[in-house]
Amino acid sequence: MLADQGNKCKLCGDGKHGRGSRFRYWNIDHNHVTGAVRGLLCHMCNITIGKYENLAAKIGAKAIADYIKEK
Repeated sequence: MLADQGNKCKLCGDGKHGRGSRFRYWNIDHNHVTGAVRGLLCHMCNITIGKYENLAAKIGAKAIADYIKEK
């Protein structure tokens, strides 16, 4: 899977899987509803996408996009 992604994070395209030696492995990202694997992510993208999905489920993706567009 990593080779298919060009040895990079599927979301941001970075070739590093994490900050420093603490994060030595790629994160297997998956859909929490269906369980389907979406790809391998770096640590930062994995954490960020998880938090985004939780917030979007709570308030909606449109509310997040609208907020980001403010000022």
